[in-house]
Amino acid sequence: PPPPPPPPAGTWRGTPTTPAARQWEPDTDRPGSDYRSFDLRAPNPAQCRDTCWAEPQCRAFTYVRPGVQGPHARCWLKNVVPPARPADCCLSGVK
Repeated sequence: PPPPPPPPAGTWRGTPTTPAARQWEPDTDRPGSDYRSFDLRAPNPAQCRDTCWAEPQCRAFTYVRPGVQGPHARCWLKNVVPPARPADCCLSGVK
């Protein structure tokens, strides 16, 4: 028999092999390739993302929720895009 038809556009539920630019990656850590990190006064992942967007050397970021690496949220800026891994501590993004 012929192969089944592809699913309709917009219904695919798989994981892309490369992240879409400027997309949030919930429950994702991208360990390594850090060039700087800092505590956030408020648990606001947008502040981490916006700092990455503003720095030319930043290619990706990982926001770590408060209570994981200390009492405050922490932002890790990366100068390359390291591989992603599932982690409920974090939210990452790629420029």
